[in-house]
Amino acid sequence: MFEFLRKIMNLLFISKGKEIKTYKSACDDLVNKYEILLKQISEYMQENQLPLRTFEQNGHIPENDFPEDFHLNTFSLLTIKDQLVEITHECEDLLNQGSSRLSNYSSHEQTIKTLLTQLRELRKYSEQIEGALGEFEDKLLKMEEVLAENSLCN
Repeated sequence: MFEFLRKIMNLLFISKGKEIKTYKSACDDLVNKYEILLKQISEYMQENQLPLRTFEQNGHIPENDFPEDFHLNTFSLLTIKDQLVEITHECEDLLNQGSSRLSNYSSHEQTIKTLLTQLRELRKYSEQIEGALGEFEDKLLKMEEVLAENSLCN
């Protein structure tokens, strides 16, 4: 009888360990997605930094400061923002899963607490980046309006 109970307990412990590994893997995947998105954001902002800076300093857009193939590509910004929203939702889902599992997996409590702390930090960064992207988008839209007005006048 005791041998049977021990086998059941071992199976439950192994099963819980696999669930924790799966959860940790999902958290790691999310962090990887986030890092890729941060790289995309950085590249996008760098591409548009010079024209935006020139516009903000001068209030207009000198034609000779832009390459012939320059365009703002606001669609890329919208795609980036959508990806950030998806990552944020995924982060919130993992936070909820981890919070509910914390009480069920006392033997892995520290691991889950660490993962939850990382997810909360990721969520906080997402909010900050979302705000920065919104400000950047507002500036780009103002610049796009001026570009449109200039092309209509010509």
